[in-house]
Amino acid sequence: MTTPRTVGIVANMKAGLITRFRDIADDGTGLEMVVWRVPDPVPPSGRRFKYRLVYVESGRRVVGFDNERGKGDHKHFGDQESFDLATPAGTLMLTMLAAVAELERENLKARQLAGLERTKAEGKVLGRSKSIDDAAVVAWRAENSASITATAEHFGISAASVKQACAKR
Repeated sequence: MTTPRTVGIVANMKAGLITRFRDIADDGTGLEMVVWRVPDPVPPSGRRFKYRLVYVESGRRVVGFDNERGKGDHKHFGDQESFDLATPAGTLMLTMLAAVAELERENLKARQLAGLERTKAEGKVLGRSKSIDDAAVVAWRAENSASITATAEHFGISAASVKQACAKR
């Protein structure tokens, strides 16, 4: 069983493979975990992950966990489907989901920082453009020996903006 880096279509959505682990012995016993990132949450769970975790013996599923559109997070025990957080298997599933969510959060932060660095390297200015000229505020205040409040009233800005302008000089 091999899954390409990008899975074709999962419920009419393109999905990207996050992780895949498979360790199945020659006798058909082992574990497989696959997690995909999907652009839209899988209802009713609301997660942006599609996942499958299965333990097999002799090639048959003993226990498995997955989320499915319309069913949400659920457990397969043999041929039965259920989800019970009070069981060790339910705790295992929640632990796995927490780990995947943490991994995804770290990946999201890394992608965000990489985007910010790339934008700065391209010379783009981030954030809202300044509406006041700091140099003009500082110069007017010095020329008129004005207080912060008087300077703020003169320029129609807040006292905090005056303080920031003066602190930069």
